[in-house]
Amino acid sequence: MISSFPKLLDNPDINEILSTIWHEDVMEKMTSAAQKKNIDLIISKMKDFCHRLYPVLYSQDFNFSTTKSACADRAEMEKINKLLSSALRFG
Repeated sequence: MISSFPKLLDNPDINEILSTIWHEDVMEKMTSAAQKKNIDLIISKMKDFCHRLYPVLYSQDFNFSTTKSACADRAEMEKINKLLSSALRFG
């Protein structure tokens, strides 16, 4: 599961949504400086994110490719954003 982490970062569509939701749902909820420095907590949260994204990577609706973006196709990009957001927020 964690071996797929580099693939997540290499795909621009995933990376954009991942960083946005990470900031909104994880970093903003870490209110103390101690929480933000707690490496075990951060690793745990990232593992959870990877577990939530793993099924999306291999779903039929998501044509996974590293370094390929769907930004030129608005309908495809909206579908991908919905898939990724749903997986990360409601997993």
